[in-house]
Amino acid sequence: KRGKDPSFRILPAIDLLRRVGQLSPGAAVLDVGARNTIEPLLLMEAGWAVTAIDLWPFAARIRWADFHQLPFADGSYDCVFASHALEHAHSPEIALLEVCRVLKPGGLLWAAFPTHFTPNAHDLVDYGSATAFVARLPRAASALWEENQPMESRVLVRMA
Repeated sequence: KRGKDPSFRILPAIDLLRRVGQLSPGAAVLDVGARNTIEPLLLMEAGWAVTAIDLWPFAARIRWADFHQLPFADGSYDCVFASHALEHAHSPEIALLEVCRVLKPGGLLWAAFPTHFTPNAHDLVDYGSATAFVARLPRAASALWEENQPMESRVLVRMA
């Protein structure tokens, strides 16, 4: 992810966050697994206040943090943006609990992740589908939009 340009994946997600999620300008967004600055810059250009984190940040604008133990207060964010990050969780239950903990009630979670693969040292969790991913969330949530392709699923969720 360090050198890749994820804009082909991020721009449609931004459109969905605006159109379907109705994420307002100035909303607080936590970008999980940002790695380089492309993702957070696109989110900032969309008009949101972005905090970008990664376990292995490659840019000064990206803050070091582990999504298994987020250094933010409960209900700090209007949206958590996790594009190809949560499949790397050593403990998906803890990572999902943390992601949901920092979301405000009614907050949005955007998640995109690979599916239908054999877990390995890099990609640890196959969530299977958008529906299966939502079922694993530790808080009540409703999928506003989902898409399942042969090797990737994406979902936009509103937390209760």
